[in-house]
Amino acid sequence: MPGLVHCVHGAGNRCADGKTHGSDTPLVMLLLDIYPLKRITISEGTSQNLRVLLEKVPLFLLISILSIFTILAQHAGGAFESFERMPLHFRLVNALYSPLFYLAKMLWPIGLVPFYPFSQAIGFFDPTYGISGILALSITGGCVWLWKRGRILFLIVWAYYLITLLPVVGIVQVGIQAAADRYTYLPSVSIFLVAGIAVAQLFAVLVRSKNIIITGGVIVVLIFILFGLLTVKQIKIWQDSERFGNISSRVFLEECISRTTTWAYCIARGDCTIKPLKNMKKH
Repeated sequence: MPGLVHCVHGAGNRCADGKTHGSDTPLVMLLLDIYPLKRITISEGTSQNLRVLLEKVPLFLLISILSIFTILAQHAGGAFESFERMPLHFRLVNALYSPLFYLAKMLWPIGLVPFYPFSQAIGFFDPTYGISGILALSITGGCVWLWKRGRILFLIVWAYYLITLLPVVGIVQVGIQAAADRYTYLPSVSIFLVAGIAVAQLFAVLVRSKNIIITGGVIVVLIFILFGLLTVKQIKIWQDSERFGNISSRVFLEECISRTTTWAYCIARGDCTIKPLKNMKKH
């Protein structure tokens, strides 16, 4: 019960702070009821499953009310993008692209920038978006296939990843960014949990060999050092507004850099006549 109270309290705070991430809490709790708690199972019949579902009704109602207030507050603040400026098909294509985009950034955190602009060529027939969408659907199908063979963990992990990512994939677009690294705080939990389980099982198999343990330990230390150096390098992006904008423009040479960042820098310099830059060349 204390864990449930903390979970609800955290979700409420997220919504009250103007964040949409808390809206997925009831679905996440249902996933946990399926696995590993196994409170929802096909063998138990509908009565047991219905009881567990009814437990979540008050939480669904509470989160729904808080989410409505969050949406109204963001709409009043002008944070929402209209369907005229950003059509539904545009949002759906970006939503299919987002899971693979974030997954790639988690597994190989290179090219991280403060602002990810929308591509000028966004569309399902664009190779980048089309292939990403097909891969996301393929992973989903693969997880369902494994579930049918008794390996439900992968389906739960992937479902958690998608559900916690759903509020921020852009179907309800807030702001002008296509993506943001901070959106992966919660979704990444399931991915790295599986990675940790895999490493633990691999270690259990290889623990018999002393040489392998030493080699594996050295590799782990080197990985930590590498990611530590990358973290130190990444932090420097936030040195000032000028560096903040330059990093984005170097990564996305053919896209318009953040209007917000550029205008904020111009205002700080007292020069509001500078326009957002396009097609900047590398320095």
